[in-house]
Amino acid sequence: MPSSGSTQETFYAVGLEVSKRTPLSGQHRFDAVVVGAGYAGVSAALTFAEAGMSVIVLEKDRVASGASGRNGGILLLSEGTHLADPEQSSGVDDTLGAAAQELFQLMEEHKIDADARRGSLRLAITSGQAKQLAKAARSAGETTSGRSYLDQDALREHIRSDRYVGGLHERDNIALNPHRLLEGLASLAERRGAVIAEDSEVVEVQTSSDSIVVRTAAGEVKARRMVVAAGAGTGKVLSWRRQQLMVGFSQIAVTDPIPADLLESVLPSWVATSEIATFSRYFRRLPDNRLLFGISTLFESISGDRLEERIRRELRDTFPALGDVLFNYSWEGEVASTIEETPLLDRIAPSAVVTSSNGVLPSWNTGRIAAQATDPRYASYDVVRSHRHRSWPPLGLPDTLVRRGAKVFFALKDRI
Repeated sequence: MPSSGSTQETFYAVGLEVSKRTPLSGQHRFDAVVVGAGYAGVSAALTFAEAGMSVIVLEKDRVASGASGRNGGILLLSEGTHLADPEQSSGVDDTLGAAAQELFQLMEEHKIDADARRGSLRLAITSGQAKQLAKAARSAGETTSGRSYLDQDALREHIRSDRYVGGLHERDNIALNPHRLLEGLASLAERRGAVIAEDSEVVEVQTSSDSIVVRTAAGEVKARRMVVAAGAGTGKVLSWRRQQLMVGFSQIAVTDPIPADLLESVLPSWVATSEIATFSRYFRRLPDNRLLFGISTLFESISGDRLEERIRRELRDTFPALGDVLFNYSWEGEVASTIEETPLLDRIAPSAVVTSSNGVLPSWNTGRIAAQATDPRYASYDVVRSHRHRSWPPLGLPDTLVRRGAKVFFALKDRI
């Protein structure tokens, strides 16, 4: 099997020089503690720091070592397109659009080079999927959303593969190096006062109405607020939350440089791509004529030689001409998701929240929300909100009939 290079690191980290951060040791007090240094954790830490609070992030490995630094690097501003309700879909997309705007502003202001490029394609492999994408384009309106449907012939301007029957071109989606971006954001959080402790796996969490204690093997943090954003590791930090999240798997390879004419013959466009199938493939061009090619096995973890063999099989099926290119890097990533694929945001104590999301933009967005929700005042709101109210009139009966019956019932009740 053609292969070269390493399978131990991701390609995203190549050339990225970052000093290793000191692990937690001893006892410390902070206003807030965050578990996990992925996009949600760093977002929460930055939110706390911007509010003038002292905050520490406890990361079991290193920044971006989890799903946040091992994904396909495609930021989708239209995650809501799978929702049946257009208004709900629009609300989700508006929120993610605001998160993307914030990230771009931070990249520009703080000179974070993440090799960001605009534009992506959602790909259909069946006629049913093609109809779904065409409907999404029509309902959104190309002039306002930047979305347009491409039939099989129009698609060949971007991708030359017999596998695809149509695609949704989305002008504003973003492809970038997720590891470099997250490292830049973590450095920004540190400059604003946050402390990040790496190699600091949490072994115990204690919460009460007015205090939080988080312990690692070598240290302890006492805090007033907490956000748990541990992704696939959430169940290890909070064992009773294990059943709320499903851990899925995706696999990615990056090739050696490919002859320019060969790469252009199958992928003339730089737009990032992703299939809308459950077991999807996604790919995009990288500098130096490399190709990033990923698959989502979801329920199956793959390791060793089988990892590259499986990716190569699906690459060859998509682009037969590239079936024998050398892989420079390959890796597997884990992602924690709710069954509904919607963000998890849940209160575990009056001033402690757990969160988990699938995707860079949802994770960044929910990290902000989780930090804000640790304000104990929100806990009172949650208590009141938790009381469910029955509808009127009950059982869908006519209002007049229920009122007459209730009048008789309570008149008799008052006399008993």
